Amino acid sequence: MRAAYLGGSPTALPAISPGATFAVEIGAISVQSPAVNSEVARLVATVDCHVAIGADPVASAAAMLLPAGVPEYFTCRDTDKIAVIQEAGPGTLYITAAA
Repeated sequence: MRAAYLGGSPTALPAISPGATFAVEIGAISVQSPAVNSEVARLVATVDCHVAIGADPVASAAAMLLPAGVPEYFTCRDTDKIAVIQEAGPGTLYITAAA
């Protein structure tokens, strides 16, 4: 895994060497990204949305909430995809895989 913590401890700020970035349109139906191809992914969205991570994920209103403008880091498998659905309106989810 190429994830690290600035300052060396898990309570410090997470950091990755950025790899490929995918933009996924957020709408009223669940949409999947391509496979992440990394063990760590950084997600940030332009609107509040719900995300699910897995081999064939489906996002729903019951899935994890990702607030707009708040970057989050997730561990995942190389083959995992990320599904997203809007909370209230359309936007874009940016997914950056660790290099």
